[in-house]
Amino acid sequence: MERTRKGNAPETDWKLIERDFLASGMSYRALAEKHGLSLSAVKKRAASGHWQQRLLELKKAEERAAEDQTEKLLELRENRRAILLNTADDLLEKLRQALNQLEPENTQALASLARTLKDLRELQGLRKDALDLEEQQARIEKMRSEIRKTEEDEAPAGVLILPEIRRPEDGETS
Repeated sequence: MERTRKGNAPETDWKLIERDFLASGMSYRALAEKHGLSLSAVKKRAASGHWQQRLLELKKAEERAAEDQTEKLLELRENRRAILLNTADDLLEKLRQALNQLEPENTQALASLARTLKDLRELQGLRKDALDLEEQQARIEKMRSEIRKTEEDEAPAGVLILPEIRRPEDGETS
């Protein structure tokens, strides 16, 4: 916002312009145009106020805050994973106990325990080891190459000639 000096010329609100620069990081030229100032006036004020250094410090602080937040999120996920695995271990022990007390002819209870064990295995991440993942990736890549080969085989052979496109500035109208 501009205030008026003793004369009729408005006084420049450099604090506002500096905040605008620090918030947006826009170029001095764009800042000068936006606030109706000369480029040299903005450059002089920015140099004397160390705007570039302050902008760099702000960006570094934002990056540190984002890294801290990411680190906290990763730690939270790891804690949750540990809790989940500990709970899964407790459940596995209870399943083992239930299996030991189960009558062999009780097929319904056996099936229920088997389903629970399967779910537990998935929770613990035991279902997929590195070799399984490599095998899946190899199968996916093989299917992709087969698809590419099929597309190439089905693609029409020959050359397609397109008509020339003329622009109105070439002297012709479309």
